[in-house]
Formats: sequence, C-alpha cells, structure tokens
Amino acid sequence: MEVTNEWLLRWQTAGGGYNQKQLALLGVPWPPKRGWKHDVLDTEIPDDVARAFQVLAGHRSSGQGQAGA
Repeated sequence: MEVTNEWLLRWQTAGGGYNQKQLALLGVPWPPKRGWKHDVLDTEIPDDVARAFQVLAGHRSSGQGQAGA
C-alpha cells in the first residue's frame, strides 16, 4: 500500500504521534529527524507492514482501518 499523509494521521497513537516500533516499520531511525514524514510519503509498503503499523497505534476500534489496495 502507499503511505499517505491521511493514513499516517489516521494511525497516530493516542498521544498524537508515533512510537519507535511504528517508525521502525517505515524505516525511520529513532529518534526521528525533522522531515521524516516527507521521506516516507508516497512510498509503497507491504500490506502486512501496514497492518502491524496500525496495530501498534493502539486503537481499540475493531474492523476499521484496513490497509487499503
């Protein structure tokens, strides 16, 4: 799936950010440097990586947020 700004915003943690494990899935080193989002936008990631990123966000709603096409 393609990483979009909308997808990233949807899968922020409850604190409004991202945790180290989420960013590692996107290949972003910790701590993230300014501009990391620009580096990952419009890149393709496997659907299983997208699902893992979503799970790590800690959202409790079920059945929502499929990885997409």
